[in-house]
Amino acid sequence: MFCQRCNSYKLNEVTAKCSDMFNMLTHINEASILEYKGCVPSSIGIGSGDYIEFIYCLNCGQIQEKFPITLTEEDIEELKEE
Repeated sequence: MFCQRCNSYKLNEVTAKCSDMFNMLTHINEASILEYKGCVPSSIGIGSGDYIEFIYCLNCGQIQEKFPITLTEEDIEELKEE
């Protein structure tokens, strides 16, 4: 396996269990921040439910697989409701 951006083989795999203690601040624009607390939302691409799981490059910092992620207005509304 190698980095999708720089082709480096220096990758770090992260796995964590956080139950419902996941916290996230999303900067929507210059004046608006969404605070989310709960389980890991699958729409942000770093895991889901109780688990954070992702791989990133130690050379360039790129998170591997489906990145960058674009949160839609619908995704943001779902996070607000949870």
